Amino acid sequence: MLADDIVQYFEKLERHDIPAIDVSFPIDARMSVYRDDHDWAIVIELFEFNQQRLFHDGIITSVWTYGSCLPKLPGRRYPELHVTGDAPDAPLFNLRDFDNSIMSSASGMKIRSRLVPIPTRLADYQEAGIVLCEPPVIYGYELLRLITPEHRSLVFLSEEEMSSYVGRHLPLLLRLEEWYHPDEPGDFAKSEIVRILAQVISYGDASLYRPRLMANTHWRNWPMAGVV
Repeated sequence: MLADDIVQYFEKLERHDIPAIDVSFPIDARMSVYRDDHDWAIVIELFEFNQQRLFHDGIITSVWTYGSCLPKLPGRRYPELHVTGDAPDAPLFNLRDFDNSIMSSASGMKIRSRLVPIPTRLADYQEAGIVLCEPPVIYGYELLRLITPEHRSLVFLSEEEMSSYVGRHLPLLLRLEEWYHPDEPGDFAKSEIVRILAQVISYGDASLYRPRLMANTHWRNWPMAGVV
């Protein structure tokens, strides 16, 4: 597999086949690169909160797949992954105001099958550098930005789930917890990340990943993302 062929693969994609980080409130992101002697795959996962939806329906892990052995066309071709839910004893969201704010009495939520305690002290958010939009109200995306770093393995795909998205099991070559993502999806094919990953995959050498551009996928780099 040649690096130029991989670059051309991305150049042929449509703009809507590439994720945009600023559509919803970004929470976290991950990119996984797989390769063996015959095939390759890149999977981008965005954990985000869509404020246009209500409650847990707005909490989404969107999965974008690219590669040589995909069971579906590249881009986002799978249903949204929803991994959160209410704790057994109380709802997480304020069901009266329909504004995706957190119940002041809420003490926990579910992420997959795990019951996760949630902090409601304003000091916890301040210490994490999260500036609440309307304190003392805590919105869903603000809560998720606080608790996800401790539970991020639950919001992304497991390796077993990943195989179904990629098409078959491939060895993991490189996993990025952050990277430089272009503002415009149409610029992705020409971006540094694509050029470097094409070399990484072509040579099967993760040490070739040496970006010059500073990573920007952290939610702090997208202050206007998700704002209506």
